[in-house]
This record gives sequence, C-alpha cells and structure tokens, in this order.
Amino acid sequence: MKKLRGLVTALLFLAAPATATHAQDQALLGDLQEIVDRQKLVVAVLAHDIPPMIVTKENGELDGFDAGLARDLAKRLKVQVEFLRTAETFGEVIDQVARGEADVGISNLARNYLRAQRVYFTSPYLKMSLTMLVNRVKGMQYNRRCPTFRETLRLLQQPGEMGLLYDSHLQEMANALLTDIGFKEFGSFDDLMAAAEQGEILGAFVGELSAKYYMRQNPGAAVRLKVCDIEKGVGQVAIAVRPDAPDLVRWLDVYLETWLVGLSVESLLASGGAWVFEGDEVRQAE
Repeated sequence: MKKLRGLVTALLFLAAPATATHAQDQALLGDLQEIVDRQKLVVAVLAHDIPPMIVTKENGELDGFDAGLARDLAKRLKVQVEFLRTAETFGEVIDQVARGEADVGISNLARNYLRAQRVYFTSPYLKMSLTMLVNRVKGMQYNRRCPTFRETLRLLQQPGEMGLLYDSHLQEMANALLTDIGFKEFGSFDDLMAAAEQGEILGAFVGELSAKYYMRQNPGAAVRLKVCDIEKGVGQVAIAVRPDAPDLVRWLDVYLETWLVGLSVESLLASGGAWVFEGDEVRQAE
C-alpha cells in the first residue's frame, strides 16, 4: 500500500511542471487570494506549550506537530506564517479565529457543535479517545476495570470527584450536556495532573494524546495513575477557520485528505511530534 501511494504521489508531482505556469496565471479562490495578496497566513495557537503539538524550543522558535503543519500550509500557499500566540485557553483560540484576528487556529483543537456555531472546522486530521487518568487510591474501585461512559457522566456530576481543564472542549461539552455540575475546573494542565496524582480528585478527564504523552514523560506517575480510554475515537482534532473563509476550509480539507491520512495518537507519541513536512513528503521523522 505504501509503495502504491508513493507511486501515485510521484506521478502527480512529475506531471506538475507541465501545468505549473498555467496554474500560476490563474486567480485563486477569493479567501485564498486574499491570503496570497497579503503574503501571510495568520495562525492562532495557545500561548503555552501543549506537547507534542506545540512546543517552544530553547531559541524561542515554535516546534511540534501543529507548528510544522501551520508552516507547511503557509509554504504551499507560498506565503509567510505568522503565529498569534496570546490565547491562554483553547476557547480563546476559537475566539480569535471567530473575530477574524487569525485565519486559522491550530492547537490540538477539538471540534464540537458549540464551537462550530462560531467558526468553520475542517475535517478531523486526528481522532482520539476520551480518556481519564484515575487515581489508583481514590479510585480504587476502578483498579481492575475502567469506568463506563455512564459512570463517567455520574462522576462528573458528583462534587469534587473529577477534574477538567478550564475552557477546554470537554469542559464546554460537560457544561452543555449535564444538568448537575460537580467537577472541578483547573486553569492549567499541570495543576490538573498534580491534583490527580495527589488524590485531590478521583480522576482527570482529558484528551487521549495529552494523557498518554504525560504518562510517557512521567513514567513514575503509573504508580499513582491509571489510564482509562472511556470512549474510543470520538474526539476530533481539526483546524478552526475564520467564519468568512469557506474557500479556505475546502482547500484545507483537500490538503488534509492528501497528506495526513493515517495520522494517529500512536504515531505522534512514537515521534514526539517530530514530523517531516518537505515537498511531497509529510511523514513521521525517523
């Protein structure tokens, strides 16, 4: 299968020079032409790191999978990328895109029906499970098995049992769907993890990638925390697009369907977010 995909890609790019000049002479779709005319793609990202998707290198440069994705999008449009990095929460990234301060938001953003009322979303480029990190002492009843989805909903309604990240996709959905709210909100991922490890809460309800990356980086936490995938494959990570740019959404969908087929939590964990975005190659770094 890989050889077949490689052959198809090679044939497409061998054919490209014959049509390149013609394509360059043509006007682009409106939203894309606007970006090309101003020679920059503005990308909203979180102000703090969310490894392996957004990471700050020692020299201050942005790294990680989502940063690489943003740069590749700009390169394929033949423009510069400008990162807008002032949002303290995922919700603020959505706000910036909704107000048109950024063309797109790329920050491990989960799409949901609430956010989709304010911005466009592309097709998902990564699907994740809803995951809980359960404290092995406070959640002793789940040492032999993981809670079901229904049990998780009940835990979210019991005072002080569960923790969620403030202004996150999961917090938004819990507030919208639950009549009784008992979970604690935490302002940072580190504070949420500390509360889970110390037994201040029974469990932390987070995205699969964040949970499993944390456990890989902190192997000693396995003594105190158990990873439970509550619902597999229901979390959808996508690019948020400003509400006046439907042409940009369609172009991004074609890009994602062409280059990011098969992206998974496992491949991101294995690479630490290090991917190659170069010419006709978009692949996990070796």
